[in-house]
Amino acid sequence: MVIITPNDITYIDSELSDAEKFVKGALEVYRVRYHSNDCVLKIAYPRDNWGVRHIENEWEVLDRAKRVSGITHGIKKYDCVFGSAILKEYFEGDMLYESVSSSVRHQLEKTVEDLHFLGIFNLNINGENTILSPSKRRAKIIDLGHCDIYSEDYGAISPDMFSNGKKRDLYDLGLLFG
Repeated sequence: MVIITPNDITYIDSELSDAEKFVKGALEVYRVRYHSNDCVLKIAYPRDNWGVRHIENEWEVLDRAKRVSGITHGIKKYDCVFGSAILKEYFEGDMLYESVSSSVRHQLEKTVEDLHFLGIFNLNINGENTILSPSKRRAKIIDLGHCDIYSEDYGAISPDMFSNGKKRDLYDLGLLFG
């Protein structure tokens, strides 16, 4: 099995450069350069079924939520010998552990509303998964790999589960705001 290091990131895509690992765990997360832009590369190795499912689920959510403004968007998905990976937009800022302005609250409430409209819920909203910009005027949800997707055509999730999941998201959003 190939283990990717910051120096070897071009194995995934020759257009990736300047990799800096900033999270290590079930998923390896790198800040990389792609077409002169800062991006996030999340990698899951095949031995880690949870990580691979997380990557696959996040990509499906990002594909569904392309027009939602308060999330970091997907750019590219990779299926390689080393496992699965997604390249996402990078959003500069810090984890949201402080009070925010009413406009930032409104942005995040709108983001949650838009995701719920698309059937995306159980957003795992917390300070680690929500980034506040340095100007403190914008915030984005950055990790959507834990979400569930509701569809009336696919009966694995009942309407009650969807309703309760949406309520939980609103509760979590309230906790985030203090």
